[in-house]
Amino acid sequence: TIDALYCINLYNDTSQYDYINGIKLVGENDSIYSFPNSFNPSQPYIDNTPFYSASLIKGHDYTLYVYNTPDTGHTGSIEAWIDYNSDGDFTDANEKLGSGHVYLNYGGVGTISFSVPSNLTDLCTGERRLRIRQLAANQELNSCQPYTNGETEDYTVNIVCPSYNIILNASI
Repeated sequence: TIDALYCINLYNDTSQYDYINGIKLVGENDSIYSFPNSFNPSQPYIDNTPFYSASLIKGHDYTLYVYNTPDTGHTGSIEAWIDYNSDGDFTDANEKLGSGHVYLNYGGVGTISFSVPSNLTDLCTGERRLRIRQLAANQELNSCQPYTNGETEDYTVNIVCPSYNIILNASI
């Protein structure tokens, strides 16, 4: 389980219907596929960590797909983070996924490509928190800052070390 305490994201205007409509992250033996999401504007933070997880291998590349709200006229930015060292924040090096925010039209699908760092120490097995945020604006996002409207969802990723097959060539 993920034991660190994380910020709960707040939004000032919970009457808006700017939200994450679903996500897809294909892992090694399992995947997160949460689509379509039901959205309750009075609860713009969803902790999905007990319900969805995907296994990711250290040093491998992945793509996170984020589906924006299908409601006409609602555009937004998305960003994602993984707390690789489980210290309760998403501010350490390499924890922000991709190269910046992705701006989407309503009903759009954003892709965030990322690599699980291979140089992380003490990280060969264990659950880590994946955070995805959506904001009804075209701007960079912060993993914990309050905003006017949007949604935050947390998921679990299980980081594993690559397995290597060693072949010995012996001649007699």
